Parts: sequence; C-alpha cells; structure tokens
Amino acid sequence: MTTSVPIPPPCKKEFSGAILHPDLYLWDSWCGQSDNGFDLYCLALARTQSDGQTIHPSARNQHPFHIRHFHSVDEGLHWTDRGCFQKPGQAADKHDARNIWSGSVLDVAGKGKLAAYTALQQGDDQHPFIQSLAIGFAPRGKSFSLGKVVLCPVRDRKRILKTGYYLSEASCLGSKDGEAGGPILAWRDPYLFKDNKGNLMLAWAAKVSAKQPALGLACITLDESFSCSVTELLAPTSISDGKNFSQLEVPKIYFDPLEEHFILIISTTNRQSETQAADEIQMHHHLYTSKSLTGPWLSGGTETPLLANLENLFGMSVVKADYSRRVLYCMAPYTEQAGKKLQLSFPPMFSIDLKQLGKAAQIQVKTP
Repeated sequence: MTTSVPIPPPCKKEFSGAILHPDLYLWDSWCGQSDNGFDLYCLALARTQSDGQTIHPSARNQHPFHIRHFHSVDEGLHWTDRGCFQKPGQAADKHDARNIWSGSVLDVAGKGKLAAYTALQQGDDQHPFIQSLAIGFAPRGKSFSLGKVVLCPVRDRKRILKTGYYLSEASCLGSKDGEAGGPILAWRDPYLFKDNKGNLMLAWAAKVSAKQPALGLACITLDESFSCSVTELLAPTSISDGKNFSQLEVPKIYFDPLEEHFILIISTTNRQSETQAADEIQMHHHLYTSKSLTGPWLSGGTETPLLANLENLFGMSVVKADYSRRVLYCMAPYTEQAGKKLQLSFPPMFSIDLKQLGKAAQIQVKTP
C-alpha cells in the first residue's frame, strides 16, 4: 500500500450547506449531536500525494484513509472542518496497521464519545481486506484514544461461524478477489446505537453466504473505564430483498418512540469484484421498519424499500431525527458517478417524511 499521502490540516473555509472540500475526497458518513450542534464524520483521502501527483478516486483503496470530522452549530446550514479524528497505524497490536474504514460515534452521557470503526490488519497484497470491528473512547474535550477489537474474523472465527455468519476459508480471508465468486469479506461498518430499552447495541455489514449479505447484531457492555466488549453475538439477520444486491453496507438503526418501531437504513451495491468498473455497479439506499431488531424488516414503501431521488449518493446517515414532526434530516456523499466536480463531496442535507412509511409505493426523499 502507498503511504505517501498527507493528511491536510483543517480547511479554513467555512462550508455553506454543501461540503466541497478543496483538498480531500470524502465518502461514507456517520453523524451525531453534541451539546452545541451537529457532528459529521466520514472517510477522507487527500486528492494528491506528497509528491504532488493526483490520486484518482478509483485508486483510493491503494492508500491509507483517515476519518474526518465536520461540525455545524446552525443545524447543517454551515460546516467547519475540525480536521482528522482518527488515522490508521496507531494501535500497538497493529489491528489498524493497513487502514481504517467506516464506523460510528455515540455520545456517552456528556462524558465523551464512543467511536466504532472498521480496522484492517496488514495482511498482504493478495489479502488486503482482513476486517475487524473495533471500539474506542474519546473523552469530552480530548482526542480520540484508539480502541480495541471486539469482533475479529481471525481471532473469533469459531464463535462467528457457530452463530451462523459466513466466513471464507481461513487461507482466503480478506482476499482481493472476493469470496467464492462473491464480493470481498463483509465484516465492517460497525454502528453503535441504543435500543428501545436503553441497551447498547452494535450493528454491522456481514454475510450468511459468499454472495448473500446480512445484518450483524451484538449486545455490547461498557465498563467503568469506557472499554467495550461483546456480551452476546446475535444470529445474522437476512433482509427480505437481499437477493437483489450483493453488498449491504454502512447500516444505521434508529428507534422511533412514537410508532414504537425501529428504522433501518442501508446502502447496497451489486458489486462482485473490487476490479469492476464503477459504471458497472448499481448503488442504492433502502429503508425498512421492524418492531424487533431481529426482524422481520418490512419495506418502508408499499412496493419497494428503495429511497427515491438519491441518484449518485451513497452512504447516508441521519443528522437529526424529529419524530414529533415525522421528519429525518440526512446527509450522504456523492459517488464517482456524480462527475468530476461533485464526486466524493457532500451536498446539503435532505429530508425524509416519515408519514410516507407504509403508505407511499416508494419513499420520496426531499432534496434542497
């Protein structure tokens, strides 16, 4: 992996609505709220190497990413760049030696933030995608202190397989060529949340076969030192229309206290290989509801779970949920298909009217 990529300092420019960063490619997203505004986190990579050579977006997996933090004090009208939140290669046990991928952040009673992330071990050039789920803690007003791995497909292989998840043969784990004719290993995008009873939970992208994606779920405990561990690994949850896509990614789960149901939002692709051209891959957002975290997950629209009006966007998350008004305010970055000017940047927030759930054939997203 190429490592000669700088991490630019915070951009002095304030971004109005959209985040078109002059120095960075930005993709995926996860959000949170602090006592004075909104927090947006995403994967980031400099547009140029240290020697000034331009990095093409399609080649970004050849470089180490970092997690970027943006903050808004006026409900998303303007965003400031808070700089690098986390970078790879910091862990003493080298669980993040190769790279870090998407995760989540959860406020802990005003004491700080739990931060979950996908950690990639070093592996080798033929096995660059060995992923683990890790969680750490950032005390309020202080920098993020690197976490520990809570679920690893190498270390915890027997436990994972016994619970019903799919992992390829150990010799093929993390292969750049995918698994048994399907896409690469799926053990990533950990999302921290609390269920309707206040229990700490973790959701992530997983598989039940080489070509069939699934939602992973686990119960998490937090000790007095804010260290997390998995107390119960739940069986994988298949999605009703999972046959229509090969990858389930960046899952987000929210509980609607008025309707007393959970809302699941996922991003999906039909990718079969990391070498596929971008224009061969279909990318969508889906929304489901369920009375139980283990399903069944019902389509948000009466005819389809696909969210409309989100072309060329991928990896969305909810910035603010206003259940009393039945509205979710969201953000998602542009994909490469959005064109050179907009690709891997953020448009302004959009909204989802929850009154459409179970009534509209397809949920229509309202964009600015």
